[in-house]
Amino acid sequence: MGRGPRLSEKERGKIQVLREEGYSNRQIAARINRSPKVVNAFTKNPAAYGLKRPPGRKRKLGPRDDRRIQRIASNSQKSANDIKREMGLNVSRKTIIRSIKRAGYIVRQKLKPAPKLTDSHISARKEIAREWMNFGNKWDRVVFTDEKKFNLDGPNGFSHYWRDLRKEPKTFSTRNFGGGSVMIWGGFSAFGKTTLAFCTPKMKSEDYQNILQEHLLPYFARFRSAQLILQQDNAPVHASRTTLLRLSRSMPNRVAELIEKRGRVTRY
Repeated sequence: MGRGPRLSEKERGKIQVLREEGYSNRQIAARINRSPKVVNAFTKNPAAYGLKRPPGRKRKLGPRDDRRIQRIASNSQKSANDIKREMGLNVSRKTIIRSIKRAGYIVRQKLKPAPKLTDSHISARKEIAREWMNFGNKWDRVVFTDEKKFNLDGPNGFSHYWRDLRKEPKTFSTRNFGGGSVMIWGGFSAFGKTTLAFCTPKMKSEDYQNILQEHLLPYFARFRSAQLILQQDNAPVHASRTTLLRLSRSMPNRVAELIEKRGRVTRY
């Protein structure tokens, strides 16, 4: 049997009058020719009668909470538990995830493993490739060096984040040093590997210069006849004026010490 029509304003008024006169719900139902069930529903909460109620349990988060959660999650690597702690909410991790998904424009994605390339980057990469295409065996003389960060609180790279589809996608970059981590410097060439250097994630130019002094120059000294070439990127500490000046001044120092040692092993 289908549900009957809702009580009209006139019927609601009659029910309230009859209730005040002491009639029972069943008696009122008989007087207005409606079912006792609909009369019971009205008398239980007259103010809320007729208002649409969502099915299921009452939501623990309101629209304002949803908006704040979605704002924090937008293009963020924060986990649901991180957001929960930041907002001080007494809800489950799944409740936070449902709130994020309700936005409709935030999805869980992996960070792209390569940094974003601009048009100028692409043009420069093609130009350098053409320039060095015929370098041949000279590549054996190149010493490739760089730093590498290892996270102490989880895997390094290929992390997930909450991608906001309205914004540009984020990329994973090994240059984003920070957090609980350890960083090392190292290098290699066709002649072998350098020694490893442990360094601070927030390295200064002086720190980098000391690494070159202690780990790179001895490597060059071992293979001095190969006329090795140092390769490094343009990170600020690598290309700072003081670093380049120290590298250029190291050559006269190397020559002077080599003469002083009469061709024997030097610290350079």
